[in-house]
Amino acid sequence: MCYTWKKRQPLIQYREDDDILTKLACVRGIENPDVFFNPSRDLMHDPCLLNGIELAANKIIKAMMQRKKIGISVDPDCDGICSTAIMVRYLRNFTDNYYILYHQRSNGHGIENQLDQIQDGTELLIILDSSSNSVEACKAIKEREIDIVILDHHAIERENPYAVIVNPQLSPEYPNKEISGAGVVYKTLQVIDDTLMAEVQADDFVDLVMVGMIGDMMDLRNLETRAIVKLGLENIKNPGLQALAKVRNKNPYEMNSTDVSFLIAPLINGTARLDKIEHCLALLLTDEIEKCLEIAKQMDQMRREKQEREMELFEKYKAKVNHSDKIIIVTDPQASKNFNGLIAQQLARAFQRPAIVLREHNGRLDGSFRSYGDFNLKSYLSKIKIINYVGGHEKAGGVGLWASKLETLRRIINQDLANVSFSTGIEFDLVLKPEEINLDLIKQVQKFDYITGQGFEKAKFLIRGISIDDIQYLSGGTTCKISGGNLELIKFKVDENWGNDLISFMFGDNVMIDALGSLNLNIWGSKKTMQVFLDEYRKMAG
Repeated sequence: MCYTWKKRQPLIQYREDDDILTKLACVRGIENPDVFFNPSRDLMHDPCLLNGIELAANKIIKAMMQRKKIGISVDPDCDGICSTAIMVRYLRNFTDNYYILYHQRSNGHGIENQLDQIQDGTELLIILDSSSNSVEACKAIKEREIDIVILDHHAIERENPYAVIVNPQLSPEYPNKEISGAGVVYKTLQVIDDTLMAEVQADDFVDLVMVGMIGDMMDLRNLETRAIVKLGLENIKNPGLQALAKVRNKNPYEMNSTDVSFLIAPLINGTARLDKIEHCLALLLTDEIEKCLEIAKQMDQMRREKQEREMELFEKYKAKVNHSDKIIIVTDPQASKNFNGLIAQQLARAFQRPAIVLREHNGRLDGSFRSYGDFNLKSYLSKIKIINYVGGHEKAGGVGLWASKLETLRRIINQDLANVSFSTGIEFDLVLKPEEINLDLIKQVQKFDYITGQGFEKAKFLIRGISIDDIQYLSGGTTCKISGGNLELIKFKVDENWGNDLISFMFGDNVMIDALGSLNLNIWGSKKTMQVFLDEYRKMAG
């Protein structure tokens, strides 16, 4: 697959003799690099700007101090699981009169799925990372004379008068609308801290807050979010998180946001997608490191199983694709809620257009969509009247319609988008020559890349004129390593044909390429290897 390579135009002009970090900051329009790259806790907003937070905090304090029976509701994703671990670890320092309610991810989201788990005698139910819009369910709970506190961050679609809700979307004065459920829990505990002045503090769990925020793909351009993530990365104390890092061969004290995004959060989300949420909860609530390592190894094995299942489904659904459709639509009576979004994402990448994967059941089609390029798929689908519902974000979400309307939907889409191109490109920040890349330059780039992810990508470079010395296929042929001068180029998740046009150097030809990707420093013992994590390459004349 070949993309268009496009150089970002600097939003602030820089000088050619500026260092690499200054140039990158100028390209991205960062006016105060010291603040942006070294965000301090001074950037965190007053939690009391969140509407309802003091009332919620007081209800929790009262329940703890009076040893009322407290139920804690888990949302089955990384953010919800981390939110629960934070709340439980905090509460158990003050009371043992609590219990956890959870359901598996295949059942969806919301307290509606846990109503039969609410125990008799419960006086306070704390719902984490969901259910702001669960009006009917909250009404039924309230009728049992149970107080409800919801700590959430999702979009508000309807008024819910049956709960005390702390949600940035309900708080006009709170500047950070991109804080996750774990972030809202953190803020609520800060208010409780101010009242109790106890030895245990919200900051003791900021590592879990960080993982929840990264796992839920919060916008990392926001300065408060960056401050929380930085504090969390510098204080990874949870034994479960440490164990996850170790099974992925990472030092938990030397991780950046990309490590969390690609190595840690997927283990939690992946385990939840396999309907094994209890493993995640046990891991993050256990203090015994050996027990944590045992659970982490089990979760890593589940990750491999999930990857195998993904591959099976991708190959199965790929065979069903109608190549003439402007938006891929695949249906399957056995489609899994836990995998629909993942497979839709893979189909979108493979066919370079949006994709929808749907499960057919009782005359309905329900599933997940993923967009491609800059196309706002949610907004487009929301305008089609035969679709029953559309939820989520612009590029990723859920959709449902009657099965009898499917062919009509295909026709509407193909007519509407007949002249729309979904082709996309890869943006890069700067052009480098191989001889310009050294250890000092990479260390500067690592400062830029320390907190990157949603909304703020890692620095990408176009490296011109790399002479190829060797090419190897590793990890059963799924990873390609290309040696070129002082650089090692790594491409993950390749097929058996990837890189075939480079093999000619083995027969005496001088092969040179332009490479587009990010920079990395691989340290193994005393050996330091400068690497390029490849997006793409292009062959040059030798």
